[in-house]
Amino acid sequence: PELKISPHFDQLLPQNVSAVRLTIRLIPLERHAHLRSSAAEIGSRLTRTLGVACSSKGGVLRGRASCTGGSLLRADAESERTLMVEGVKRNEAHEVAALLAAEPEVLWLEPVPHFFVMNSDAVNIVQSGSNPTGGGIGSTPIGTTPIWDMGIHGEDEIVGVADSGLDTGHCFFENAPDQTAAQQTYSAASRKVVSYRPFADNGATGLRDHGTHVTGSILGESSSTFATGSPAAARAGERGVAYKARVSFTDIGLGDANGLSVPNDLANNMFNVDYNAGARIHSNSWGASINAYTTYSAQVDEFSAENDDFVILFAAGNDGTEGPGSIGAPATAKNCITVGASENSNSGGQRRDGNMAVFSSQGPAGPTTAPRYKPDVAAPGFFVTSANSNADGAGECATTEMAGTSMATPVTAGAVALVRQYLREGFHPLGVKGASPSRTPSGALLKAMIINSAIDMQGTYQGQTITPVPSYVQGYGRIQLNRVLFDATGQKTPGDRVLIVDDPLKPIALTNDEHIFEIATAGTDAILGQQLKVTLVWTDPPAQPFQANVLVNDLDLVVESAGATQLGNGQKDVLNNVEQVTLPLPNTAVASHTIKVIGAQVRQGSQKYALVVSGPLQVTSPPPSPPHPPPPKPPAAPYAEAVVLGVSVPLLAIALGAGVSFVCIKRRRSAAARGRGYALQGAGNSYGGIPGWRTVNDPSSGQTYYVNLQTGAAQWEVPETAKAQANVPPPPPPPGQQTLPTGWSQGVDPGTGRTYFYNANTLQSQWVRPE
Repeated sequence: PELKISPHFDQLLPQNVSAVRLTIRLIPLERHAHLRSSAAEIGSRLTRTLGVACSSKGGVLRGRASCTGGSLLRADAESERTLMVEGVKRNEAHEVAALLAAEPEVLWLEPVPHFFVMNSDAVNIVQSGSNPTGGGIGSTPIGTTPIWDMGIHGEDEIVGVADSGLDTGHCFFENAPDQTAAQQTYSAASRKVVSYRPFADNGATGLRDHGTHVTGSILGESSSTFATGSPAAARAGERGVAYKARVSFTDIGLGDANGLSVPNDLANNMFNVDYNAGARIHSNSWGASINAYTTYSAQVDEFSAENDDFVILFAAGNDGTEGPGSIGAPATAKNCITVGASENSNSGGQRRDGNMAVFSSQGPAGPTTAPRYKPDVAAPGFFVTSANSNADGAGECATTEMAGTSMATPVTAGAVALVRQYLREGFHPLGVKGASPSRTPSGALLKAMIINSAIDMQGTYQGQTITPVPSYVQGYGRIQLNRVLFDATGQKTPGDRVLIVDDPLKPIALTNDEHIFEIATAGTDAILGQQLKVTLVWTDPPAQPFQANVLVNDLDLVVESAGATQLGNGQKDVLNNVEQVTLPLPNTAVASHTIKVIGAQVRQGSQKYALVVSGPLQVTSPPPSPPHPPPPKPPAAPYAEAVVLGVSVPLLAIALGAGVSFVCIKRRRSAAARGRGYALQGAGNSYGGIPGWRTVNDPSSGQTYYVNLQTGAAQWEVPETAKAQANVPPPPPPPGQQTLPTGWSQGVDPGTGRTYFYNANTLQSQWVRPE
């Protein structure tokens, strides 16, 4: 039983309190229904066990203060996975835990820790960054808002927030000008607050309420942008990062209490509530000062794994002066985006753009024997101006400055909302709203996009030069959205700069499965420069609390370029579910790169993933014309399956039409079949030399269709201007390099780039070399 009790039990016990709560994690009912009763029945039985221990002669708790306080100890069901015991005297917590751990259905037991909050340049910084890139001495913010300029402000996005309270009567959140919090109603039709759940109490407390400030940073916008002379009108230019988004709010702050009242089961009593209200992003600027993978960390990973389209953010913590390993839980979870704080250039003193805030907590996350990279990214958090609560009564619209990773986290959450809107509204890969099918991004893709956007900060942290990415101080860098979100202006489309892979139907199925992508680059890019960046993220299943290495499914990122092999994070990584490779590129020469996603250890189910590749992608590689008849569809593969990138064949078509050139191979590599597999490759080419058109091979039917690069329109019919040239008989395929049987020759399929074989006498074509 002692192995069921957290080894960090004493660290988790709140200080300066007389009574504590104990969380009991039960064995999962889903997989052990034949072994255990319902949580309510187990709770009743444990309550009886506690009663006997308190009252019977010789009971192990007889006479203890926990049993004589006037109310009996109870084990109440929070969900089918969690029980809670309240009112345990702090100095008796070990004895009560030992008693409960002896029960067979108990999987894990730990105290509920004390959770604390972790307390206008930010809008510009996260969209366009600084000059020079990465900040440092003499740098200044560029000061532009290119993502807003595309018409992306958070429209139709709902962000979940759990915090101390929200002053819904503030002009940033009220339904109409000059209202009070008491006048607000909350529904899907509300201007800002679609749901307000009074879990702890029902409102903001006093001035400088933490929850009001962080929510304003995400999505605050004045209720009056036209009227003159009102406080609301005066604040019309002060906006959150995603100022057209709305919020589903969970109030976990109890009056002026020191700390927060956090639900005991985050997956089934917090995230799910905001998810059901429409939120697909959840921002949390709070945590406990313990660097461990706790029950709450596991709950974060649990909900992320069970709700693939949801992404959770947590503040890293403000314990950076405590040294390495100061990340607070639940920010230690694998699947969340953990955010550190950078300094703002206008924050006074010696603070400057490009520095990390001295208080921002440091990684690694977890024990030194299994150190994981956290934080994931950084964002401005010292100082940030946002909404001030309860300042003016009706019509209140005051703002105030605060500093902390609490401030950096909502800034990042707002940025995630802009990324999600960009993908959902079909901007990628053509750069025009609605030009491509709407995409429902996975949480892993949103995290990958945010991480891939980040730049390596060039400033200092606690007086020392910041360690290059990935590091335990800045993670993968400070976010900058204009490095992953592009419009259609200029000579390139977004598809020429960013390749996205996020297909839930094509996971890594088994250990040693391989997905391979061939990427070409050339020259430089005005924003991305001469760098290829590849980011791999996967949503890993939850691990057991306080496990040393919490990675369940291990994928590897491998990039082969110029005869060298680069591993994700610079080494064989068996700890992190984020891996990244960055490569400098030659100035003008076309270069080819092979990107592999490999199932190093797939221990539980199959593993979906998201891959983001950015750089000056090379997209022109027309293959030779095919002979008649066209090659057949690929036969069913006994050792592999063809893989289509993206969420659908139509999306693939448009991506290819926009000029994205890639190859993807999925291989199941066993000892018997290593090296064998079929490839589905895609490459657009000009049709008949007619500018503006490309031919694309539909991978589901094998038929060729045509995409107009200017309009994005796709059609099966040959373009009118090309029909004359289409009637010219194609040349015969070139002779094979190896001897083929009489009548056979080989060619290259223009839609897939694969070699096939053709018999001119029988008009038979096939993929397999004839014998």
